Amino acid sequence: NRRFIFPTKRDRKQGTMVQRLFLFLLFLLLSVAVDRAFFNEFYDAFGGDEWFNKSGWKVSEDVCDGSWFGISCTATPLGTAIILSLPSNNLMGKFPPSFSFVQLGYLDLSGNSIEGELPQLWKYINAIDLSNNRLEGSIPASYSEFGLVQKFLLNNNRLSGEIPDSLFG
Repeated sequence: NRRFIFPTKRDRKQGTMVQRLFLFLLFLLLSVAVDRAFFNEFYDAFGGDEWFNKSGWKVSEDVCDGSWFGISCTATPLGTAIILSLPSNNLMGKFPPSFSFVQLGYLDLSGNSIEGELPQLWKYINAIDLSNNRLEGSIPASYSEFGLVQKFLLNNNRLSGEIPDSLFG
């Protein structure tokens, strides 16, 4: 004589909550690892060993712990937004292909020697300053999707083409 016990609605709800919590924690762990790998690649791509200030880079596991010079993080309704600010810090090189994978809320790499084309950026970015570099090519069509950009500086580069009208509000 076998009896089957079926999970109640409450049991299923608790199981779902545990699964969601597990997935959320896994996401947090993976996002820190991805961000660190991205920033290590960024450091190498832009000649980090020659930067004027490179304190904390490639040392700490957590890029958001405040020890990486030029990086800070802020919580937003969309997740963690990363602020990357390394103006006039002797960055030389081209944007790595993976540059589009990071949730940058603010980007200031002005006054360096960055070459090549503009990178793909997170559409929720708030400020971009890539002025006074050696960037070439045109502004990517994806930049027209920026909905929150308040600062957009690309002056003193070798860019061509038109600026998307949507960037002017």
